[in-house]
Amino acid sequence: MAIVQILEWPELGFQYMAECEHCLDRSGDISGCHECNYKGYRRLTEEEEERVG
Repeated sequence: MAIVQILEWPELGFQYMAECEHCLDRSGDISGCHECNYKGYRRLTEEEEERVG
């Protein structure tokens, strides 16, 4: 799992997100699955935010 920068909302700029582990486990890439609403990434947990920020 890696932390990536995503431009989800252009007016907010880039935000840190985490690759979806479920996608990586299934297909080896972040193509999207039902767990992440087919985005390929998810919001950071509080612990991950502390490491980034």
